[in-house]
Amino acid sequence: MKVYTISEVAEMLKVSRQTIWRWMRIGLLSYRQLGPGDRGSIRFTESDIKSFLKKAKKGSIPLLRS
Repeated sequence: MKVYTISEVAEMLKVSRQTIWRWMRIGLLSYRQLGPGDRGSIRFTESDIKSFLKKAKKGSIPLLRS
């Protein structure tokens, strides 16, 4: 399974890392935390990204509406 970092996802979606953090914080973008506690690395699966893009396409994410 391919996993992506915050920087990789930000580049893919053409947004800033801060935007990715914001979407994570408000629950729009699912992620995996590898390792215990605050020291765990944040990663995104292809499924996380596809789910997010599906929501965006439906207009559920106002920041991505055309």
